[in-house]
Amino acid sequence: MKTGDVVDITIKGAHVRNTGVPWPQYVIDDVLMNLPTTLPSVTVDVVEPAPPANWPPRQKDLWRDGSGELWFGVDVSDPNVTSLPEIKLVPSYDEEAWEAEVVRKHWPEMTLVYRAEG
Repeated sequence: MKTGDVVDITIKGAHVRNTGVPWPQYVIDDVLMNLPTTLPSVTVDVVEPAPPANWPPRQKDLWRDGSGELWFGVDVSDPNVTSLPEIKLVPSYDEEAWEAEVVRKHWPEMTLVYRAEG
C-alpha cells in the first residue's frame, strides 16, 4: 500500500459499545475506537445481534417475537438429576420447548412482555 492508493478496509469482530453521535464507538482487540461508520461510503453488517434486553429468559417469563407470537419460559430440568434450572421457550401455538439461543437466532427481535418478580 502506498500514498494515493484506494483501499477497502475490513474489520471483523468489532463489538458496538455506543451508537451515539457523531461516530459510533467500537471495541476492537480490547481497544475502544470511534469509527466513521455513518459515512455513506462505509458499510456495516451485523453478524451476531446483541441479546434482547432482559435476556436470558427465566421461568414464567412471557416473550413476544417480531411476528407477534408469544413464548413462555419454562423450566424443563429434571429435579432428580440437577438443582439447576434449564429454561426453554415454548411458543403459544405449539407444545415443543425450544432452546433459548435457538429462538434468539431465529427471532432476534424478542421482547420481554412479563416477568414474575422474585
